[in-house]
Amino acid sequence: MNFSKVGLLFLTILGFSCSSDDSTDDDPAVEVDSRYIVMSAEQTIGGDVAYLSVYNSLPTSAIENATDGTTQVNSYGRINTYENKWAFKKKKFTGETGLVRYSMNTEGALDLDGFISTSTTVNYAILDDTHGYYYDSGDGERTISTFNPTTMARTGDFTISDEIFGDELNNYEIAVGSKTMIISKDKLFVNVEYSVIDVDGVTPEGVYVPKFTMLVINTDTNDVEKKITHTGAIFDQGHGTATEFSAYVVAKDGDIYMSTHALFASRYAIDPIYGTPRACVFKIEYDDLDFDQDWVLKGADIQGGADGDNYVVWSMALDDEDTLYVNCSKEIVLDDFSNLLSNIYYPYIIDKETMAATAIDAPATNFGHSDGNLCTVNGKVYYQLKDADSAKGGYYSLNSDGTAAEEVFSVTDTYPRALGYLEIQ
Repeated sequence: MNFSKVGLLFLTILGFSCSSDDSTDDDPAVEVDSRYIVMSAEQTIGGDVAYLSVYNSLPTSAIENATDGTTQVNSYGRINTYENKWAFKKKKFTGETGLVRYSMNTEGALDLDGFISTSTTVNYAILDDTHGYYYDSGDGERTISTFNPTTMARTGDFTISDEIFGDELNNYEIAVGSKTMIISKDKLFVNVEYSVIDVDGVTPEGVYVPKFTMLVINTDTNDVEKKITHTGAIFDQGHGTATEFSAYVVAKDGDIYMSTHALFASRYAIDPIYGTPRACVFKIEYDDLDFDQDWVLKGADIQGGADGDNYVVWSMALDDEDTLYVNCSKEIVLDDFSNLLSNIYYPYIIDKETMAATAIDAPATNFGHSDGNLCTVNGKVYYQLKDADSAKGGYYSLNSDGTAAEEVFSVTDTYPRALGYLEIQ
């Protein structure tokens, strides 16, 4: 089937490797058939329909938004990959929420071969081939479930005890893992979400507590080792379970860099003692298992100490040299969001020691929505271009000296979503 270029919607590419990385002279590499997958959806079809199309080689130049051999999938969110083995989504084509796994079969097509049903949109993190975690509010606001990514079977759950929070339970409704779940080395980091309890036990409307807190959990025992809180005005991460791109990256030394866009801070009644939340990148030191309170890089800092705040930081990536890339707006995003979807976002390289920002010579792109505009594939960082004015989308590869943004491919009349990498199993 051939679905013509009609709408302005979705594209995901998943590349598949050609050989093993573990071969030696005595153990020649086993050649593996390679495939690339394009995920697209068309505006005229409507609803939740999207397609996975298979390509024999990496698309270059201009490509169609769909091709023959498509597999129907749900258009909700993008696809995330794990260790080049599996691709995950958060909703089946038929609409059921949960952990949805796709694998490449020996014929080079993607099969839906695993599903764990959840009552709400799931948040998840994977430790290794047999250990993963996910949050489903239907199981309890402080309950985290475990699963086996290989068998796609739920393996248990555990609830965070009251003792972790103490007197806080008298003041707040608390949920754990609702927005952020991160694996770094052998630790699981999960967010704590606070809602104010009114005298009548009802959370007041429009009240928000920017008390960004995370629990550090031992993945061997599932015990909470530590509760850490950022003392700055961090407006959580601004990314809920509906967001499928990472609002964090994990460096080789285990340090975690996290971002918050703070877009909705002005809509909430925030106690002045917390300060004014702004879009920024912040950090957890793995050796200390705590926030580095001094490592906070605001959007205005990326813009050279510009006046004003609310330069929106949207997505991040690390390359194979551990260079940090950040996507940030060059203009302040207005409180009425009237320029949110303008082409004002650019990629920057951040020196992790000095926090200095270097602008990359790349075209401006649109807001990344739930996908983000930066991703890493096989150690290389790619930048997503979305230009509504010219109805053009595509991907650029970036290099770490900050001088090049080379177009890899473009798509006419639709937008790309994400790059990934998988191998046929």
